[in-house]
Amino acid sequence: MNICIQCKKEFSFDEKDHKFFRSFDVPPPRRCHPCRRRVQLMWENELLLYPRKCDLTGKQILAMYPEGTPFPVYNNAAWWGDSWDARSFARDIDFSRPFFEQFADLDRSVPHASRFVIEGNIVNSDYINYCSAVKNCYLVFDSDVNEDSYYSYTLQNSKDAVDCLKVRESELCYECIDCLKCYKCFYCQNVQDSNECIFGYNLSNCINCFGCANLKNAEYYWFNERISKEEYEKRLQGADLSRRSVVREWAEKFDEHKKKFPKQYMHGMSNVDCTGDYLINSKNAIECYDGFRVEDSKYCEAAFLPIKDCYETFECGEGSSRFYYSAVCGFSSYNIRWSWGVMEGCAEVDYCYFCRSIQNCFGCSNLKKGQYCILNKQYTKDEYEKLRTKLIEHMKETGEWGEFFPPEYSPFAYNTSNAGIFMPLSKEKALEKGFRWDDSADIKRGEATEIPDSIKDVDDSWCDRVLADKDTGQKFKYIKQELAFYRRLNIHVPDKSFLERHKARMAKRNPKQLWSGTCDCGEATHSQH
Repeated sequence: MNICIQCKKEFSFDEKDHKFFRSFDVPPPRRCHPCRRRVQLMWENELLLYPRKCDLTGKQILAMYPEGTPFPVYNNAAWWGDSWDARSFARDIDFSRPFFEQFADLDRSVPHASRFVIEGNIVNSDYINYCSAVKNCYLVFDSDVNEDSYYSYTLQNSKDAVDCLKVRESELCYECIDCLKCYKCFYCQNVQDSNECIFGYNLSNCINCFGCANLKNAEYYWFNERISKEEYEKRLQGADLSRRSVVREWAEKFDEHKKKFPKQYMHGMSNVDCTGDYLINSKNAIECYDGFRVEDSKYCEAAFLPIKDCYETFECGEGSSRFYYSAVCGFSSYNIRWSWGVMEGCAEVDYCYFCRSIQNCFGCSNLKKGQYCILNKQYTKDEYEKLRTKLIEHMKETGEWGEFFPPEYSPFAYNTSNAGIFMPLSKEKALEKGFRWDDSADIKRGEATEIPDSIKDVDDSWCDRVLADKDTGQKFKYIKQELAFYRRLNIHVPDKSFLERHKARMAKRNPKQLWSGTCDCGEATHSQH
């Protein structure tokens, strides 16, 4: 039994864990799994964007780093350009100092890219992050190949999607969660291959269903009752989804209705010997979540297309393997340990941050196309291997070897990082745990705005107003494109900010946790419920 150095709770490893440790030649972590995940999340910020100037061009930009960060921030085109070289910020190794302290000195001097996007395929979409191949999108995050979509997270290959979470290959969808290949669906969750469904849960190949759960190959159902086409259209016309108050009444009725139906112990399909949730086409994936084609891995989250032989990875994949305790890595990469944002053909990399196309590198930051570098300094192959061995021994002596980048060196405070969104703590709790807190980043609040109940009472002048969330006072605005979407589909306008709506959608998904129990059929299982 081990005691977590962060939360002081007991935790243990099984033989599968130790097999991974031997395979990667690493010591067992000194933090429990939840604390390891928290530390990883503290090194990224997907959802908060700040206006600031590019430190290279002087132009006004949006960035995931606010003004006042200790390092230069370049707009993405400038960061990817050839006018600078990260090796010019190189450091010699100082064996009288801890490694993480030296890495932090380097990281705080080298330029960082303003956002995590692939600049060449972004069209008319400034207010996004962690995205590629998007057009006419606004406040869309962790998403790829989308068009005319707004206020969504993890949206893939979709068009005209608003307020969606984990939606793929869909069109004209609103307030949908975990949906695939859907068209004109509203307020749906765990729905696939379906058209024109409203308030649906766990539907497959359904058309024109309202308030239904656990249906397959169904058409013209109303709260799981089969009715005629004429009766369905009559009821739908009287549903009055243009009014927020009426929609909330329908939502409450639907929430009660779906409680009558059994739920699967996990969400997934075509899996072999897996535990976790939201897994597809995976094999030997243990305690993995939101994964697609994950194999022989453990403690992986948001891993995809495919990923193999990985341990404790977050948002990694795209044809990669052998990642250990790393985050946001992938695209044909191999043998990556304790790193963040290392992508595009990387291999044999330890303790690197936001690097591209590097091999045999250790402790580098914002480096592009490098090889045999330590702290961004270029070495020959022989020099690199000797120094790397010596540095590892030094880190073992300081107790750093095997730990992820410490939270105190993260560019984000707890409340401005993904940890603050996905594993929220109060300011008091965060400080008690030794995490930084940025009071200047606290959400600016105002007096709650009285927003019309019906879309019919909202004209374009509302886009000129600064609104305030009715519950939290958090400020937000409408854009003309979203009002056009609501009018097109006769949907009421929201009265909550995007962040609050996003948190509400996240709360409808299962937590990343397993419980041992017995299925109602009598079989023992690890369940999400």
